[in-house]
Amino acid sequence: MKPIAWIFLPFALVLIQSLLSAASSSSSSGSQSSDEAYVTLLYGDEFLLGVRVLGKSIRDTGSSKDMVALISDGVSEYAKRLLEVYLSSLALSLPDRCGHVK
Repeated sequence: MKPIAWIFLPFALVLIQSLLSAASSSSSSGSQSSDEAYVTLLYGDEFLLGVRVLGKSIRDTGSSKDMVALISDGVSEYAKRLLEVYLSSLALSLPDRCGHVK
C-alpha cells in the first residue's frame, strides 16, 4: 500500500462507523444491520468484478453482516449501480489514487 493511502485510514474508519450507525437507525430498508461489516475499497472500474464476486460470495455464506464499499470518484455510475445489488452501503468521494478529494 502506498504511504499516502495510510493517511486516509482514520477517515475511512470514521466513515465506516457513521455508515453503520446510519444503517442501524434506518428501518425503512428492511435489511438487518450489525455492529460489524465487511469493507472493501474500490478505486476504479477495473476491480469491479472482484468486488462483485466478493459480495456474492459473502452473501452465499449466509452472513448477516453489512457489506460496505468505499469508492473513489474514479468509479463510474454504471459500476455504482451494479454494486448496489451486492452491498449494504456505498461511500462516495474518497481520495483518488493520488490522494486528492474532489
